[in-house]
Amino acid sequence: MIELNWNLLFTVINLLILVVAMRFVLFKPIRKILAARQAEADALFMEAEKKVSDAEAAKQEAETEKANAILAKKDVLAASHNEAEAERKEILSRAQGEAEKIKAAAEKDAENYKKQAVKDAEREITELIASATEKVMAEKSGAETDSALYDQFINNSEA
Repeated sequence: MIELNWNLLFTVINLLILVVAMRFVLFKPIRKILAARQAEADALFMEAEKKVSDAEAAKQEAETEKANAILAKKDVLAASHNEAEAERKEILSRAQGEAEKIKAAAEKDAENYKKQAVKDAEREITELIASATEKVMAEKSGAETDSALYDQFINNSEA
């Protein structure tokens, strides 16, 4: 049969006591330290993921604001263009109105000048006729006198 060696039995008991003692003294504190470090690492990863998601949200918001700013810029440019076009049309309309007034005034002035020139010409012709008539009446009548008066009349009207 198997002979029981007391040395072997005490060695096994010592080994069991040592394993139990190491479990309480060594393994439990190491597991607590490892669990704490794992929890800390998980917290850091969660914080990093939160910061990444916050950065992505901020980036998306900035892109949205940029798009809105571009749309606002286009709206402002379109409004400015429309306003400038309306002002151009108004200025052009006023300029055409003033041009028509100036043209009408110039035509009226030209007509008045023409009438005045005709009146002056009529007055001058009347004076020449009166002068010629006086001379004809004062002198003898005849072909020579008529020819001389006609020549004198022509010379006066050219001068």
